[in-house]
Amino acid sequence: MVRKIALLLLLALLAACGGSPAGGRQVPYAVSRIADEYAIPSVSVAVMPADGEVRQTCYGKGTGSSLYCVGSVSKSFVAALALILQQEGSIRLDDPVGKYLPALSLWDKDRVTLRDLLSMRSGVADYTTDFAPADYFKDYAPDELIHMGIRNSALLERGDFRYSNTNILIAKEMIEAATGKECETLIREKILVPCGLKDTFFADEKSRIHSRIIHGYSDTLQDGRMDFTGATTSWSGLACGMYSTASDIAKWADALIRGHFLSEASKQALLDFFSVRDGVEYGLCVARKMLRGQQVIFLQGNVPGYGAAVLIRGDTVYAVLCDLSDYSGGGVYYAELIADELALSDAGNR
Repeated sequence: MVRKIALLLLLALLAACGGSPAGGRQVPYAVSRIADEYAIPSVSVAVMPADGEVRQTCYGKGTGSSLYCVGSVSKSFVAALALILQQEGSIRLDDPVGKYLPALSLWDKDRVTLRDLLSMRSGVADYTTDFAPADYFKDYAPDELIHMGIRNSALLERGDFRYSNTNILIAKEMIEAATGKECETLIREKILVPCGLKDTFFADEKSRIHSRIIHGYSDTLQDGRMDFTGATTSWSGLACGMYSTASDIAKWADALIRGHFLSEASKQALLDFFSVRDGVEYGLCVARKMLRGQQVIFLQGNVPGYGAAVLIRGDTVYAVLCDLSDYSGGGVYYAELIADELALSDAGNR
């Protein structure tokens, strides 16, 4: 009962802030404290309890309709699409890369599978490994990025966990070869429209939605705080370049984990977790960790300019988007910090 009252108070506070600019308005302490501590310009928060009604609030300059890059949360759409297509018989998670991409210069392409790619166990490295800040403003072709990732993979083997954007680009090409359609088209048809995600967009739509995109910044090691709003999207794509609102991302996480568009077998595959480091497990582009003694499923994204985090704890979804990321080597994930604090403020009142 105490926990329920605490959650109702949090939701009431969020509802009071609504989707309007939050400058000068009261926001949850976890948001304002961390935003002030790290000088985060804008934060958007959505909380979705079991009743399905999303309450959203904003800190700083943004509004409820402001768009943020959601980083690697984008990967979860590709994983969900692969599972839907497997249900339909178009492709299988255990299909090898070489079945659809025989010309790809991946030495292990006849053993590495779509499942390996989505679980980050392909042995293929990330193409951004050696990126400097200026590299995020350059234009790239997908094949160029894939070859960069493969070139960085000399010391890796299939089965090695290595978080890698390259995996998603290869998975995308596999799906497109199997279906004859662009992944973005399939995601829109099979996920965005059915789930009612009207404020979620692809990287290649950036120019069309630019007026709604909040400015994004990163703290870098050599150049201090930099504005990355003008970074290109060719480097990110479906790996980490989609844009959305906190409300839409909360709805997406709820649909992905608790919805009904995936069969039980597909959900089991999605949530087939394995340990990647102390206290953290990974499935198919989703993760699980311990938060004050309770397991929570989470999606997390961190790209130059933006941070995103979604926690599913019990019957409540906490989604946080912000316009600051740490690329200074400090390893701080601001959106995840805020999401954890929001969930713990509830847990502390049990």
